[in-house]
Amino acid sequence: MAKTKRQRFQGGHTHGLDVVLVLIVCTLITCAGVGYVWQKEQIVQLGKKTKRLEIRIDELKHREDALLREEARLSTSRELEAQLRRMNLGLSQPTPDQIIRLPDGAPPEISPEPQMFSAKK
Repeated sequence: MAKTKRQRFQGGHTHGLDVVLVLIVCTLITCAGVGYVWQKEQIVQLGKKTKRLEIRIDELKHREDALLREEARLSTSRELEAQLRRMNLGLSQPTPDQIIRLPDGAPPEISPEPQMFSAKK
């Protein structure tokens, strides 16, 4: 006569298949839990990294603004003249005969360059 499942279980006999099934289910639940915790940790780490990068971007924007203001200050004619005096280069304003004015849109006239060496014939 064949025993029913209940009789086999009560008798202390279990199938290996039942044990394997329970282990597989436990393993899946454990993996899902570990995966969930790992994923949450990654979200926290990425949030912190994003915040650090946003702060760095703000710092760089402020630095860029400061450098643009300094460039504007240093490129004024007054500041350039002061730098020339400090460097003592002996530069001065050009005289009117040293200034060559070109008409708008016209290419400059190209004069032939003087020859450095002349060919002996």
